[in-house]
Amino acid sequence: MRYDLPFFGGFLPPAWYGVSTGATETYDGTSFSEVNDLNQTRRALQGAGVSTNSSLAFGGYQDSAPVNPGFSPLMQKMTEEWNGTNWSTSTNASLSYGQYDAQMIGTQNDTIKGVGFPQNANAAHYDGTSWASINAYNDDRQSRAGFGTANAAIYAGGRGGSNTGCPHTEEYNGTNWSVGTAFPLDSEGTNLLPLAPAGPDPAGKAGTGAQNAALVFGGGSHYQTPRNSGSAFEYDGTAFTQVAFMPENMERHIGAGTQNATISYGGYKRSMSSPYPTQTNDYAHTWNG
Repeated sequence: MRYDLPFFGGFLPPAWYGVSTGATETYDGTSFSEVNDLNQTRRALQGAGVSTNSSLAFGGYQDSAPVNPGFSPLMQKMTEEWNGTNWSTSTNASLSYGQYDAQMIGTQNDTIKGVGFPQNANAAHYDGTSWASINAYNDDRQSRAGFGTANAAIYAGGRGGSNTGCPHTEEYNGTNWSVGTAFPLDSEGTNLLPLAPAGPDPAGKAGTGAQNAALVFGGGSHYQTPRNSGSAFEYDGTAFTQVAFMPENMERHIGAGTQNATISYGGYKRSMSSPYPTQTNDYAHTWNG
């Protein structure tokens, strides 16, 4: 599964406020190949799909025109579909509100969107043609790791107002959301940057796999007390078990694949020194279980 993947959108170095991009690349297990760009350049968007021939993009950060030359007032609301060659804008599939800093779960024709700014609590399902509202989340935390399917989805970690971390999972059965397993906060280790006084942060992670067989890895920072994590946890539907650290401490990276065959791409890490400059990651890490 991990060897048939598209990656799209984001921003260019040197930092979070670099110019947004619509670049799309595919990965065959060995190398990346550049293909046709998104119609709307954007970063912090949501993506879903299981192959290079069928993917979905929604939302994104509402850049200002100087930062994003391709600025559009629809950046946060736009839905685009990928057919393996080109992106097409779904004119009937724009929501009345936009979101960013979230992750979708599912396929191009059956997906749910994640929790993200500015409409955190709103949940919706996409059927390949249009969006429809579904039951709201119990916990409106953005920047969560998301994995599973549209009818058996799970979110782990995340943060809410005042950068308050989310200490548990939230799981979906196709109808309702329920609060699930407590999520372990990162522990210090030789491959972790020193943690700030505020403690570890369960946001900005990536996740892959199924509701009962998943991998959650990496993790976030707080703007004024930045920290990044390279920790990784396996999840069996009941409990988290810590496994080997990532080679780098990353946050807001993209994860795709299964619990035992995962790729992590992109993301960034912050320096521990003021003014906390950001380093971007332009290469990938793979996990073999």
